[in-house]
Amino acid sequence: MKKKKSRLWQKLSNNQMILKQSLVLLPLFLIFALNRNSFAQNPSYFILAEKQFSNTNIYTLLYDDNTDLLYVGTNEGLYAYRQNKFVRFENIDQQLGNSFFNLQQDQKGVVFCANLNGQIFKVENHKLKLFYQLNTDQALKNFIFFIDADNTIITVT
Repeated sequence: MKKKKSRLWQKLSNNQMILKQSLVLLPLFLIFALNRNSFAQNPSYFILAEKQFSNTNIYTLLYDDNTDLLYVGTNEGLYAYRQNKFVRFENIDQQLGNSFFNLQQDQKGVVFCANLNGQIFKVENHKLKLFYQLNTDQALKNFIFFIDADNTIITVT
């Protein structure tokens, strides 16, 4: 009977030791876990053209992997980020309005965008070219277009 008691006491004392160690380590773990942000590095970031676009509404962005250009559609026109600066695309004669929306790229890498006057533009040789014009009776302020897998442009009014 004594041997059974001693084994039982031995198991209990081992469990008590584990419990004591846990009670010592638990607060240390909680302190480390709750303060882990203090050991973290601040995220690295930078802001592009903060002054240039300070009073500008940015409507759409498109990054072209092939040309390494970032296209920005704003209420003041279409911009491309190249050589560490934003360059504005020149307005063309047929263009109605300055706002550009819905930047998209087809399967060949050609970039298209639209404005609120039912016009779809194509970026060709770093210039805007009118690609499609809805009839004035069709032109709605909220028309959109899609490019399917066959490079067909589908307009929805």
